[in-house]
Amino acid sequence: SQWKKFEPAPASPNLSFQHLVDQEGNPDLLRGITKTNFQSKRYHRASGMINPHSWGPFFTNTLSNVNLGITSQDILSTTIISAGYKFDINERTGAWNAGFSYQGFYPILDFQVTQSERTVNEGDITYTKDVNGNKATVTENLTFTWSEKTMETGLRIPLVTTTSKYLGNFTFANYFGLTSVTGFQNNIDGGGRLLPTANPQYLFRSYVDNGTLRYNHFTISTHRLLKQSRRDIYSRWGQALFLDLFNTPYGGNFSGSQFSVYGVAYFPGLAKHHSIWGYWGYQNSLIPQASTKTGEGLDNYTFRNQIPLPRGQSVARYQNFYSMSANYTLPLWYPDFAVGPLINFQRLRANVFFDYGFGSSVYTQAYNQTYTSVGGELKLDINILRFLPQFNVGVRYSYGLTPSVTRFEILIGTFNF
Repeated sequence: SQWKKFEPAPASPNLSFQHLVDQEGNPDLLRGITKTNFQSKRYHRASGMINPHSWGPFFTNTLSNVNLGITSQDILSTTIISAGYKFDINERTGAWNAGFSYQGFYPILDFQVTQSERTVNEGDITYTKDVNGNKATVTENLTFTWSEKTMETGLRIPLVTTTSKYLGNFTFANYFGLTSVTGFQNNIDGGGRLLPTANPQYLFRSYVDNGTLRYNHFTISTHRLLKQSRRDIYSRWGQALFLDLFNTPYGGNFSGSQFSVYGVAYFPGLAKHHSIWGYWGYQNSLIPQASTKTGEGLDNYTFRNQIPLPRGQSVARYQNFYSMSANYTLPLWYPDFAVGPLINFQRLRANVFFDYGFGSSVYTQAYNQTYTSVGGELKLDINILRFLPQFNVGVRYSYGLTPSVTRFEILIGTFNF
């Protein structure tokens, strides 16, 4: 009842938009638009699959691998194509990959191929060989080289479980994989993973010799994370779980199985944007005993490690391995400094950690080993060429308690050198 009636002022030449009308010279801008009837026709999804609508770089990483590349999606956001480079943090090897994901149906269809020329340095080994007709013990560096091609395809079902202020997701998938290895040889005598070839003393089960590996990969991943502010490094409260099961039910030249699971938990730190976080993991690998004298067991294969390992330590493969870590992460400085459009420096952050690992294997006798390390990291968060994905570079110092070893590393993302 107390509202006052508003009477708009009459049109005035001093209106803020009057100069636009004068410039156009036509007070009715719609008068000159022609009417065209467009024909309606069916849109075929297949015709628009290779029609990039948005594209750009991506950078994803877990505690065991890093994936860097370029991705694009079509107009309907049903077809995603990507290509890039994937680096295994623990094995310290990488591969080029290309992927195709069709999300127009449910479940999602994924397909990926990888190609790599691989080289792995196993360090020095000591063995016995014939020298001028006499037995001699020698120590030489061992390096394996080979070419590897892998194709993996399967179905994935993602379930969104976001509620209120918590981001949630539950995804499970099953993939069939085919790996072909050619040109596998060692630098000592040119043989394979059983060496020396003439007098076998070592069998390296972690590699596929020349042949074909057919495997099945079942995976589950889930997380529930409190939404972050722009300055939060990690979620102030959250949990994540990753499970992988590999086996070889389809035949082929090699057989093996592996089960792994690890979880990550996040808690608030002592001040704003500080974070206390850690992980716990377990992995069981089928590593049956093989005879280096008869060659029995050469068809055994040990799948790549899938859980995080103690930093700064060189960890062997075990039938059972337990891993855990405690970390405290905090921001140190927000420079907010840009060098033109090339690079933007967002934040300097620090992390201190304690890592623990325990491995056990049973062959002819039990073999156990404990690994512990402490250390610190400094990382600089940056944006390159104004792309939204955030990268980080830094350094890490690790001090091994058991075994005793010191390591200084340069970090690029979760790459370390």
